[in-house]
Amino acid sequence: MHVKVFKLITQGKVKTLFLFLAILLITQSIIEYNCLEATKIETHYHRSKVHSVKTLTPFPEYCKSLKKSDDIIRGNTVQPVFNYTAQDKFLLPWLYNGPNNQLFGLRQAIYVAVALERTLVLPFFFKHFMDVDEGDTTVKVEVDVAERLNVNKLVELLPVISYPEYQRRFQPSEPDIIFLGTSLKSWAIEELKQAETMLKLKILDSTVDILPRNPEKNHHISSNQQELNTIFETESRFAFYAFPFRELEFPNNEEVEFIGITELQQNPRLTDGNLRTLIEEVTQAPQYFTEIAAAFIDQILGGKPFISLHWRYDQNDFIKFMCGDGNPQRGNKTNPNLVDMCRMVKEITPESVIRGIDLLRSGIPEFEGRELDVYLAAPTSTHAWLLNRLITEPVRTKINFFTSKDLDKFLGDGRRSPGMENCTFLKNDDDRSDAISTLEMEICSMSEVFIRSVYSSWSDNVMIARKFKNTRLHQKYDMTISRLMKSVNKETKKSI
Repeated sequence: MHVKVFKLITQGKVKTLFLFLAILLITQSIIEYNCLEATKIETHYHRSKVHSVKTLTPFPEYCKSLKKSDDIIRGNTVQPVFNYTAQDKFLLPWLYNGPNNQLFGLRQAIYVAVALERTLVLPFFFKHFMDVDEGDTTVKVEVDVAERLNVNKLVELLPVISYPEYQRRFQPSEPDIIFLGTSLKSWAIEELKQAETMLKLKILDSTVDILPRNPEKNHHISSNQQELNTIFETESRFAFYAFPFRELEFPNNEEVEFIGITELQQNPRLTDGNLRTLIEEVTQAPQYFTEIAAAFIDQILGGKPFISLHWRYDQNDFIKFMCGDGNPQRGNKTNPNLVDMCRMVKEITPESVIRGIDLLRSGIPEFEGRELDVYLAAPTSTHAWLLNRLITEPVRTKINFFTSKDLDKFLGDGRRSPGMENCTFLKNDDDRSDAISTLEMEICSMSEVFIRSVYSSWSDNVMIARKFKNTRLHQKYDMTISRLMKSVNKETKKSI
């Protein structure tokens, strides 16, 4: 470059020299600006790790692999561990209640499908069953299964077909047999009417046989796979499984050793408990949700150990449904098992919750004597009542609370946020609220301590997810809110 400048001077081409230098300066400024902007972004979003380190590493594209469930199934080339497609028998579950209950229902249906050697027809998932439209009418809004669980893992376990593909191949007008998971009360009949409309099937037809023929109380059935083959014995091709949900009874004394898919391929013999755990593993959240949750922990919580608490008890949803008359399945009857829980919940105050967290923190060496981060997973309707009083309660060492509002801010609008451009579910308010709930579950599953709500399938699913997360304390201090309150009451009595 110096030689070129010298030649320009000696040749008297001064104007050309000035133009050359101007272009050089502008180019250098653009390069420096771009480097500075990249460093700014990296420092802002990864401040807990890079601090002042200069790096041009691009952001992860969190939803780069986002696909619809039908596309995942159609593009799958992996042979499942349980490969019995030659049987030409199928099982289509119809799931009900909220999103987490639907997930429990799917797991049970998968278990039955494996036991009966039937291909799983991937069922519809729905938004929360208490969602209403503008006319305050309860509505069913379908959600793609790939937004609820890792379909890529599911197809590694057993044969799976989408319902549109099943329709294309067999043009069913009605199921050949119905498996029933609950009694056909009025609410169940209304559900099946909706199923008929959405599936374009005739289900409420007395000519179709129903199994089990002599159901046990509450339709409970043994998890023993031989017994399941007796209970659901049929050569019918297309089985419609209405309302599977926690009817399977597993042995309480069974020691369950975790067996992953790789181990299963080497040793196909496994217990009922092994199969249940394996199904739980392949029905975890989609990988991109796990990655976004991990990024939030790293970038907003600084990657430090933290406690998470799930507060499920909002007055207009859970309390109304479980402790009031808002349950269409129970009517005006009160579940006697819930009386003590409802009384306990109504007596809890935010002040007692913060005292409980402070007390719990004092008994855990990793948290003692240092600022504590707590992720509070709670309905936004409870934030004003719960969070505002939590942060004003005096504690020995500062506690920082994070909620879905912080997560929502972290996600941005799904367009300008680096790495989030492909996350289409963030661009629609309804889909976004569903996604935030799933992300909160993933965040809670990664915490060092999880304080859960009883009678909540949301909390139950977090506890299941924690079995597959490598947390520092290995769930040693996990507990229910009711147990936390008992420790507060005990400590209060000591101080009197």
